[in-house]
Amino acid sequence: MSQPRYPGAGHAHGSYAGEPAWPPPTGQPWGMPAAAPWGSLPQQAPARPQPPAKRRQVALWATVMVVLLAAFALVSWQLAAPAEVALRNGFHPRPPITKDESRHIPTYSTAVTAQMSVGVVFIEGQLDDGVASGTGIVLDESGLVLTNYHVVADTTGVQAQIADTGTNFTADVLGRNVWADVALIQLEGAAGLATATISGEPVVPGDPVVAVGNGDGGGVLLATGGGVTALDATVSLESAFGGYGWEDATGMIESSAGAIPGYSGGPTFNDRTEVVGVTSAGQDPVSNEMTTYSIPIDTATGITDDIAAGRQSEQTRVGPGAWLGIGLGSHNIPVVSTVEPGSPAEIVGITPGSTIDTFAGEPVNTASGLLKVLESHDPDETVEVTWTDEQGDAHEAMMTLGTSPTN
Repeated sequence: MSQPRYPGAGHAHGSYAGEPAWPPPTGQPWGMPAAAPWGSLPQQAPARPQPPAKRRQVALWATVMVVLLAAFALVSWQLAAPAEVALRNGFHPRPPITKDESRHIPTYSTAVTAQMSVGVVFIEGQLDDGVASGTGIVLDESGLVLTNYHVVADTTGVQAQIADTGTNFTADVLGRNVWADVALIQLEGAAGLATATISGEPVVPGDPVVAVGNGDGGGVLLATGGGVTALDATVSLESAFGGYGWEDATGMIESSAGAIPGYSGGPTFNDRTEVVGVTSAGQDPVSNEMTTYSIPIDTATGITDDIAAGRQSEQTRVGPGAWLGIGLGSHNIPVVSTVEPGSPAEIVGITPGSTIDTFAGEPVNTASGLLKVLESHDPDETVEVTWTDEQGDAHEAMMTLGTSPTN
């Protein structure tokens, strides 16, 4: 079985995290072709799409300013203007499945009902070299929207559109938990929005589920379904901190819901169209099932409740992140590749080729470790940093952290 990936785009923003990692397809969704009827269960495994060319790597990953989410995710990403996406027509709702039959539900495609559209948002984030597209869930009529952090990571601006009304908003990222891949955004000027219905009951293995989202970033809701196969699942994903190596995401709902690129941050529904999870990662098809991983909705809303209330912790950040202004290379070592002019790093004298030894009293052994420590500190906070320059000379200084210019 191949390793799971975030269905999304870009190195750290999306596509399923797997080995090897590759950006998402932009054609037909994973599953049977659009013209195929879905009145019965599919009998063959869907064909695996060929990976398109990878997006060029951004230097800091150009800066330590923002922690990028680790594996590729269910974000759909395109260079410059999004390419045209063929609309999927001809999907037919699947006949109801009894509880006894639902123990092994293969992946299937289905129609998006009006109820599935309520409280769902298309999200588009501006990157230095393109756009990242995903999905969000409206939690409050004032425009508080839950999504995956990797949908908005490293963005310089965020736009959102209400799926069932077409109303457009500019959005602000209020906070995030990079470890959990959860972010809360605010739609500017929103009021009286219809909200998604959150389930009060957890799912159990065998329950039917449907994932709905911004398929391929095309601005059209698509839906794929399946059944819950495991709870409290663990999946290895590309590190959220610089993309160096793999880290385990735990506590996930595993299902055969068949999420495709662009679904990131969108709802995983139960059979009553109540949100039970946030669709976050997926896996290449095996047989006629495509594995999907969703964050349980109570886990995600626990984090967004803290953000909305201004309750910050070591892993949950309210407001923008701190910034050093250095670039790290492609290897997971804390060696500085670039230094931004006027940045906190330049002010204290850090130069390219320097190795960061300690940061805020914490020993630094890896690039990802430095990013993790940075994520737990605030802009304008003063911390001690020690480093060894390219000539082997040791230095130490008190550094005032800057504010990251990206989300």
